[in-house]
Amino acid sequence: MADLFSILANPTRLKIIKYLIDECCKRKEGCCCVSEIYTELDLPQPLISKHLKILKNNDVLDYTRQGNRILYRFAEKNSLSVILDFLRRFEAKQKC
Repeated sequence: MADLFSILANPTRLKIIKYLIDECCKRKEGCCCVSEIYTELDLPQPLISKHLKILKNNDVLDYTRQGNRILYRFAEKNSLSVILDFLRRFEAKQKC
């Protein structure tokens, strides 16, 4: 779990994860295109791609190709649930 959180310690990667949780997980297919991510986060595409690659290489995210589009989603439900559980506990402590 420490490895997972060290990967997520980067603010850009946290923004990506938050976007995937807030937007992509709600969709039937559960994934988002790279262009959606960098457009919504208002960050340069090469920067987003670099961080997506780090998340993918560390088994946080997985991807599929659809023509010229690359769609990202959480690699395992387990990593998403670990992240969400931690964020919920952190958010609850912040309200105290």
